[in-house]
Amino acid sequence: MSVTQADVAKRAGVSVKQVSRVINNEDRVSAVTRQRVMQAVTELGYVPNVWAQRLARGYSQLIGLCFHDATAAYINEVLTAMLDFADVHGYRVGLYRFDPANTADVARMAALTSQMRVDGFVLTPPCDNAIDFVAALQRFNVPFVMLTPHDRRNDVSWVAATDEQGAYDATVHLIRLGHTRIGFIQGHPHHSASWERLRGYRRALDEFGITHVEELAQQGDWSYRTGLTCARTLLSLPWPPTAIVASSDDAAAGVIQAIWERGWHCPQDVSVVGFDDNPLAEQLCPPLTTVRQPIYQIATTAMSLLIDQLIPEEKTVADGIILPTTLVVRRSTAPLTRRT
Repeated sequence: MSVTQADVAKRAGVSVKQVSRVINNEDRVSAVTRQRVMQAVTELGYVPNVWAQRLARGYSQLIGLCFHDATAAYINEVLTAMLDFADVHGYRVGLYRFDPANTADVARMAALTSQMRVDGFVLTPPCDNAIDFVAALQRFNVPFVMLTPHDRRNDVSWVAATDEQGAYDATVHLIRLGHTRIGFIQGHPHHSASWERLRGYRRALDEFGITHVEELAQQGDWSYRTGLTCARTLLSLPWPPTAIVASSDDAAAGVIQAIWERGWHCPQDVSVVGFDDNPLAEQLCPPLTTVRQPIYQIATTAMSLLIDQLIPEEKTVADGIILPTTLVVRRSTAPLTRRT
């Protein structure tokens, strides 16, 4: 009889899930546990055969990535991370684009779920808002993990970043440079991250005793186009801001373009901060100060949680994981020189 993961777990004195994590070279394992498992693997002569077992049980080895209106940079980073993880663990990744507000789209996805053609799904925002689709996933016991969901329930697995803290850090950075009239360009209104970032901006103003000015907060949708449009509005005010926080790097690029259109300079006339730290941030002129969101790590963590749900030997408890953001200071922000 071949040696199983359960045999290894018994010999090492750990759970089957921990054995799986060590074998799959995941990072959520202590050094002591890893050493005990690898010693048991060597002693028992265990050869991993999880994927052969899963194939025999009828699994498709296909993970679906659901998305709708996220920026290309965000989806590319999520997809790259998922593909890297999938290559190591014997999976394929399929793309499923649908509008959670479109009844026909949601029905199509629910039908796909009922046909069991995909082992599990990673849902990017706002796909978590497709209530009927999520209900279908639960009804047919199809595993899924949400990225930055609006409703962070304790009965599903999800991964998010510290969006509120990231926007707070960005705003405080500007305040400490002497700026008090700070504009804000919000992301898509259907995404929870958009509201989290707005809350972070407002919290920073509150803590430093700076009055909220309604006209300084503009509604965008993550895109360059709305960044440009919102910045034009802000810069046309009788009393324009001396700094602007944009909820994405794409939107921040639009802000810098609007500044240039007026014959002004960034950061001499207006400082700009973005959010995400995608490759565009370093390519802009000037290079963009931004909040680094660990998108790659978020996606690989989601894949790890999803594969945990696919391991038949042990029932998985739903997890909610929050990963930290980091402020990256470049040359698009500077101390206040223009009088407000």
